[in-house]
Amino acid sequence: MKTISSNSDGVIFGKEHDSPLFIRKVTFHVGYTESEDHTHPNSYEYYLILSGELTFISGDDAVNAKLGDIVYFATNESHRISQVTSEVRMLLFKQIGAKKA
Repeated sequence: MKTISSNSDGVIFGKEHDSPLFIRKVTFHVGYTESEDHTHPNSYEYYLILSGELTFISGDDAVNAKLGDIVYFATNESHRISQVTSEVRMLLFKQIGAKKA
């Protein structure tokens, strides 16, 4: 058994562009938004919501996510965070090799 803690950047496991699995603890404050969609050409992303509420946009679809929800984006799926309504803490899991497009 092993306990894994995050570093100062929230990284729990792996390197974002150089390992088969990357896990990061992320916090978004109320009012945070991403103005432009982005994609990851060779990775999948999973977000596990640990607390708070936010809205993800993908194409014409909007998903309101809250505690316990898992949000998934496929390779090359355009997405962004549109609104954080209460401070969000979440874990990001992704297959590595992605760069913002």
